[in-house]
Amino acid sequence: MGFKDLHCFNLAMLARLAWRIIQNPNALWVRVLKGLYFSNSSFLNARKGSHLSWAWSTILKGREIVQLGMRLNVGNGQNILIYQDNWAPTLAGFKVTSSLGLHCLYSHVCELLDNRGERDVMKLNACFSREISREILKIPTGDCSDSIAWHNDKYGRFSVKSAYLLAYNAVHEPGINDPNRNLTNAEWKHLWKLKVPPKSSSVFMESHNKLIAFLGQSGKKGDFIGALGLDPRQLGAKCFIEWWRYINEVAKQKGIPSLVEQCAIICWHLWKARNEKYFDHVELNPHHILARISLMIQEYSAYTNKDLLTPPSRVRATGKQQPSAWSKPPLGFIKVNVDASFSPKSGSAVLAMVGRNCQGEFCFGKSGFYMALSPLMVEAATLHKATQFVEDKGVQNVIFETDNQELIACLLQPDKPSPWEVKTLILSIKRVSRSHPNFMFSFVSREGNRVADWVAWQSLKGQCPVFWENIPPNELLPLLYQDGLCN
Repeated sequence: MGFKDLHCFNLAMLARLAWRIIQNPNALWVRVLKGLYFSNSSFLNARKGSHLSWAWSTILKGREIVQLGMRLNVGNGQNILIYQDNWAPTLAGFKVTSSLGLHCLYSHVCELLDNRGERDVMKLNACFSREISREILKIPTGDCSDSIAWHNDKYGRFSVKSAYLLAYNAVHEPGINDPNRNLTNAEWKHLWKLKVPPKSSSVFMESHNKLIAFLGQSGKKGDFIGALGLDPRQLGAKCFIEWWRYINEVAKQKGIPSLVEQCAIICWHLWKARNEKYFDHVELNPHHILARISLMIQEYSAYTNKDLLTPPSRVRATGKQQPSAWSKPPLGFIKVNVDASFSPKSGSAVLAMVGRNCQGEFCFGKSGFYMALSPLMVEAATLHKATQFVEDKGVQNVIFETDNQELIACLLQPDKPSPWEVKTLILSIKRVSRSHPNFMFSFVSREGNRVADWVAWQSLKGQCPVFWENIPPNELLPLLYQDGLCN
């Protein structure tokens, strides 16, 4: 039925109260609490004290949950302590806990940056191991103030639902990291975008461990799963993530993507049958359960116009819409096209920018290496570098073009929240654009951005020079000619 653990739910509600204290330090009721309980420190560093009240002790319980999911977004790094604060999103507990014997050399993150506010590679390599340095290099920096983000939300916003999950894991598995956190962003998107009823995708993950134990006791595991071509022994995986990847691997090998959706629906009905057995004392009938599974798959397939029982066709649909080409900027303007290529395994990327004038003539270009957490961060970093580069060259009238719609929406729509991973970069880009009223940003299709796309992709593969500025690589000239942009 989806009932919550009331103790964990209470902790989540207290965490929301603690989050409000952090976000609203100037509110009257927060100032009253500060005067009573933490007048000489911040809320996050406040101690219990010897004469704490019941209300204050419960708020501190909520703070413990907040500290599990709260993280600091690095801006200029002036208010972030290297070893005490949570600021490294890919490290355990978001903390930097190891160094190479230079633990006390630097205290604040800003001391790890160079004169331009960029991450200083030499300082990082001197203070941390190679692995820690690589993770720190993936964190963006900017000329804005540091901010607080809720790590479990794309936009850094607190939610009771995610706080409840943190509280549940903390209470029922204290000191144990949830292995499901190791799912990649692509795997999470795949899981929650399954073409199945919402209840099926929820049960698919949340009830996995109990479901496997139930099937093991009933001895019916092979009856339901064997027909799908899966190895029933794999259902005893230690956690959901192992089972999830195994199912996806089999689906790819067999060329049947809908196999994962079938498994989700099967899990839902097995979980429902388990509850009927334990709570309503209904005897299990495998044939009836299989019939219900088949009926649900057929009904949902008819509703969504997707056949979950038949492998998809190999024929690709062809669209009639022609891609748009690159267009020249207005008189007196320079158009800078930006793009990037990203390697998810290593986190390394290549940033590329190409500037052309109103005659279509090549003006300048640049590419370089970068470390990042996601493709969106790389795109934002490329645009940030481009604005800095053009500002340093003294160019005033510039149109920046990118083929990333989400990035343009974050820049041009005032009400559009920025994902936490690019918030610092977005704020830095907006600061530069406010100083230059003729800096404009626009979206262009991939075809219209093919020059910058080619530079980024070929540079990542090592087939194009990375460091160049005034003279384009010879390999790029054919694309410039094809666009009718010969110098």
